[in-house]
Amino acid sequence: MHLQYLKRFYPDFKNKKILELGCGKGEFLLECHKENLDVVGVDINPNYIEISKEKIKKSGFEPHIILTKGEKLPFKDNSFDFINCVEVLEHTNDPEQVLKECFRMLKNNGQIYITIHNRLGFKDAHYNLRFLNWMPRFLGEKYIKLKKKNKDKFQFLDKQKISEMHYYTYKKFTNIVTKIGFNIKDTKKIQLQNPEIILNKKFKRIVFLFQRFKISFILDWLYKLLNKLYFNTFHLILIKK
Repeated sequence: MHLQYLKRFYPDFKNKKILELGCGKGEFLLECHKENLDVVGVDINPNYIEISKEKIKKSGFEPHIILTKGEKLPFKDNSFDFINCVEVLEHTNDPEQVLKECFRMLKNNGQIYITIHNRLGFKDAHYNLRFLNWMPRFLGEKYIKLKKKNKDKFQFLDKQKISEMHYYTYKKFTNIVTKIGFNIKDTKKIQLQNPEIILNKKFKRIVFLFQRFKISFILDWLYKLLNKLYFNTFHLILIKK
């Protein structure tokens, strides 16, 4: 469950105001309602909003979900303590404007959990194709067509074509959010430094073993390499200074 995953990095959601940016079909919203958290959802897809509302009402809660775009959100400055933004930013028209809106709405020391797709990732998460992100986008479109992975353009209201979506290298994205005013934490790095919070038992043992023999620098080097050319997504926490 996503809320339980987030608690490894943000342990106390009680008495916090939470926004889910791109709430989809409402799974995270429902998790929050079940723990009596103060949560609001936004999405641009009215069909998803209706699905979310119905799902939450059936569970006995009153949903608060708004139809709107991430580039211009109907909330006051300093409104939220935490924003959840998963698998969203790459589909927006203007990602930097969305990030600026998040910065505006966050309270001081407020945080965003955000996923970013790696422009150089080995296997694309949207089309499930290896090497796609190593190609120029016009070749990528031909590769998708050749593999018969095209998506139904009428099914979605946001950007879904590989040539239209916004992917970033790690360096480029961190430069953007730093200029906006965020501090950055990398959740994968946090887990390497604190293996007790790693859920995968086998990986946890490996990290503990590297720490025990004081060779964690090898993991750090390997992480940097994988982060550049292999990982599909970056999982980051952005903190308003």
